[in-house]
Amino acid sequence: MYQMIKKKVIWVDDNIELLKSSEFIFNENGIELILCSSIAQALKQVLAGVSNNLLLDINFPQNPKEGLIFLEQIKKVNPQLKVVLFTGYPETDEGVIAIKELMASDYIAKPIPLDYKKRHLFFQRILNSFEDEQEVNFFLSSHTESAKIQKLKSSLENYDLKTFFDIMKSIFAGLTYNMKTQESYYHGYIHIILDLIGMNIDSEVETNIGRIDAVVETNRFIYLMEFKLKNSHIALNQIKKRKYFQKYLGFNKEIILVGVSFDSKEKNICEYIAEKYG
Repeated sequence: MYQMIKKKVIWVDDNIELLKSSEFIFNENGIELILCSSIAQALKQVLAGVSNNLLLDINFPQNPKEGLIFLEQIKKVNPQLKVVLFTGYPETDEGVIAIKELMASDYIAKPIPLDYKKRHLFFQRILNSFEDEQEVNFFLSSHTESAKIQKLKSSLENYDLKTFFDIMKSIFAGLTYNMKTQESYYHGYIHIILDLIGMNIDSEVETNIGRIDAVVETNRFIYLMEFKLKNSHIALNQIKKRKYFQKYLGFNKEIILVGVSFDSKEKNICEYIAEKYG
């Protein structure tokens, strides 16, 4: 029996019910979906190289333009990404511009048609915008041994935080000026990048008197990181005041306390302060 070769597509939409209810019909029409209900989930899937095809909603509750901001950022990271804008709203000026500037392949309106013939054309249009998986050279798989990734790893393994934060600054400098300015946004990028290059990182780690923003562990070191807007001293003092280090005293590794601050105007890391515990 002939078996259809499906195209793998990352679909990001904040409507979780729509994602789940539509998965079967997409599958029937030759598309295997990787479902993401947030931009952060989609970013992780794209950077992991699971697919070079992205079906992207534009409007999200936190920020009506979040989808387009993400599109601009991710195309700088992976220019080969094929993107179809998929939205329930009429065409917007920004969406049309995204098409004209070749950031997106198409702009398709929801919902999925009920009429059989219209539905067939609907999915054919989507399929024509995306790449076959056999033809895709995924972004990360071809770059996993790149110099930048190796430097990120070795900088943490050797307590070279200047190199580590210099590289992170260069990454943030390449993102759009429209990016959010909440500390959680920068924190999320750092977590995803370190996770995808194989570093041992945990976020929002609970202790008996607080929650550590991020814990990064190498063979020799445990980095306890706290992120704040504008003031790295406040971030470092929070680690000390709440004694986050106590949780890791029995690990037989050097504990490094790191306060990191971000500048909402520069939209980048502005300062870090690091101290060895003990």
